[in-house]
Amino acid sequence: MVNFEPTPEQQRFIEAKLGSGQYRDAGEVLRAGLRLWMKLEQDEEKRHQAWLEDTRKKVQEGLDELDRGEWVDGEQVFRCMQERIDEHRRREREPQQKTKP
Repeated sequence: MVNFEPTPEQQRFIEAKLGSGQYRDAGEVLRAGLRLWMKLEQDEEKRHQAWLEDTRKKVQEGLDELDRGEWVDGEQVFRCMQERIDEHRRREREPQQKTKP
């Protein structure tokens, strides 16, 4: 048997649910909460498995591209990224051009 001592806030919630007529007893309220918790965990596991499958697929695609010689030098990628960052920063420092009406 499970021993459960609700907090005052939880007790008020249970009592409100019982008062609404939605549930017959506190056990029903708790079982509804547990069902919801279990569903949330199942949904999270499904999302994790989908993410894992997608990640594995993308890694395999990348490995296949490497095998075909379809790759870009990492230093070149970082140089390009740094140029874009520098350009963005330069634009932010430029004074705003005021247009005349």
